[in-house]
Amino acid sequence: MGVIDPATKMHILKRAMYADGSPVGHVVPLRQLRAFISVIPRLGDAANARLTKATSMHYSDSFFLNKYFDKDFYDTLYYTSRR
Repeated sequence: MGVIDPATKMHILKRAMYADGSPVGHVVPLRQLRAFISVIPRLGDAANARLTKATSMHYSDSFFLNKYFDKDFYDTLYYTSRR
């Protein structure tokens, strides 16, 4: 099915590129969306110095598919932390 990181147990996603180095990507109509997902940049041994909150998706080539992300889990963590 894909590569799973042994430490996090999350799937590893890699950016797809055309032969000329441009990223593969298309616009997806909203009616085709089924659920939100969360991806986390996979930093490796050293983080790229250009990474910020705004640029992390642009400069990263590998990501974790965050299997722990969903609305119910977020609500639980959020409201528990506010007590």
